[in-house]
Amino acid sequence: MPTTLPRDAGSTPQTPFLGVLGTGHTVSVSSVTLRPGSHRKGEDGDLAPSPLAARWRAVLGIGLAAVLAGVLIEGFRVGVASTVPGTPAAAHQVVPKNLVAVGADLVPNPSMLPAATPGLAIDLHAWGQFPRLADVPVTIGTGASAHEGHAQLVSLRHTRTGGVWFTVPVSAGRWYAERIDVLVRHLDPGAYVSVNLEWYHLEQDGVSEPLGASVTTLHHSGSSPVTVRQFGFSPATADRAHVVVNVVGGGEVLVLGAELHLAVQR
Repeated sequence: MPTTLPRDAGSTPQTPFLGVLGTGHTVSVSSVTLRPGSHRKGEDGDLAPSPLAARWRAVLGIGLAAVLAGVLIEGFRVGVASTVPGTPAAAHQVVPKNLVAVGADLVPNPSMLPAATPGLAIDLHAWGQFPRLADVPVTIGTGASAHEGHAQLVSLRHTRTGGVWFTVPVSAGRWYAERIDVLVRHLDPGAYVSVNLEWYHLEQDGVSEPLGASVTTLHHSGSSPVTVRQFGFSPATADRAHVVVNVVGGGEVLVLGAELHLAVQR
């Protein structure tokens, strides 16, 4: 029987151009080698598409048109800084200088440790148009610094969109720093990976109201992982964040780690 993986009631990942101003950049990190023993889940029919998928695609289409016009989102090639100036009915937020991450990591499973049911890491949620998911054992680094770990492999067929996220409680009116390590193994023509820091407010009826997002996009695949870092300011009514990796248009990405910290000026 088809299985629908857990999803916050009433929530769906937000479109790239709904965003509180954030900054993102990528840097090269150590090499990653896949080891035998990965477990896959998510053949067609195992994961139902988002109930708002049609609406999401329509809004995304509008956003992509605006991207082409150069007015909403400034995507980037690996290694070049990007900003996301679009905001939903809110003034643009200017990122303060000298922001640094502080305190403990708020992500419940930053190392992508596998769940008891193979195919999805502990505490990680999935959405989209039938993504294929896998717990993948990896060796990170080379030589004396090499160590074994786990990663989450997210695959979508051509033209399809979907992804994974962690839900993290947050306080309103604070700056946060997101870090996500990914290896983009393949992208179909025109596709990209979207790394989001999304804000939500949980209503009394259990529906999560989207409040905006900081977004960084990756448009090239490669054999080396990258680290995406970006800051975001939680809106006045925010009580939770989603730390998100999406594949838009088909492709395969390996999620190696995820972190979310409070950020302060130093």
